[in-house]
Amino acid sequence: MPGIHFESYGTEIGYGLHPGLPEQTYRDLPASNFSFAKLLNDPAITRAHLLCGSGLSTVAPHVAAPGTVAHVLTWEPHRQMADPPAIEVYEAQTRQGNFHERRQEVEPFGTTLVTRKEWDAGAGAAEAVKNNQQMRWFIDDPDTDKELSILVRDAQYGIDLKGRIDGYNHKHKIMVDLRLASRRLL
Repeated sequence: MPGIHFESYGTEIGYGLHPGLPEQTYRDLPASNFSFAKLLNDPAITRAHLLCGSGLSTVAPHVAAPGTVAHVLTWEPHRQMADPPAIEVYEAQTRQGNFHERRQEVEPFGTTLVTRKEWDAGAGAAEAVKNNQQMRWFIDDPDTDKELSILVRDAQYGIDLKGRIDGYNHKHKIMVDLRLASRRLL
């Protein structure tokens, strides 16, 4: 199978594992993923929501932010050292005040704005993962590719499917995807 043709880009993305595929390219892939499947099973999300483009996020931003922090600090710490950094901390506990104005200023440069509370929660999770001996080995092993996109076609239904995983070790055939339990931040 040659893959999926992107009309807007005039390019084709083949089926298989894709390390380093930009997030926006992944999101634009005309394929279904688990998050979309969750939306279809959510009675609060109607067909009208899906058609008008609202409600397409299954995770609230304040819940997703600690996960973003944990992912960057665990899998791609070099992105935090870049200029501009992957994540900027807004020195407040909540997303009030000038948070949204600042977010609009930094987002065009690829930076995610998080509150101090969100940063602390995500950084703590990243430290827990990195302090685990087996995870430390997996992260540091040269045979581990990180931040992979998967594109496949379901043979039975002919549906294109996509997914993102945190890491895959080719030599040992180990796949890891870090998930943080979502809890209300106090």
